[in-house]
Amino acid sequence: MAEKDHESKKSTPSHVKIIPELAFKTPTREQLITRSTDELIRQLMSPEMKIPVNASLCNLIIKILQERKGNAFVQNLLGGKIMGK
Repeated sequence: MAEKDHESKKSTPSHVKIIPELAFKTPTREQLITRSTDELIRQLMSPEMKIPVNASLCNLIIKILQERKGNAFVQNLLGGKIMGK
């Protein structure tokens, strides 16, 4: 068995950095719900959320904020960012 582990380590080039799988996982709705409103706002306003691949996560955060604070709050939050206020 130790021989197999040794072989798998050899198959990965030494210059390739292995990143834990958790680094690529998008948080689930249940995980986001446990976060505070301030944490969700910070995440929503972070530069990473401008990347198109994060659109579904962005939409999920917006939905959670709408449920907690209402549409007017989210519109003001996004309106200021979109219109540059």
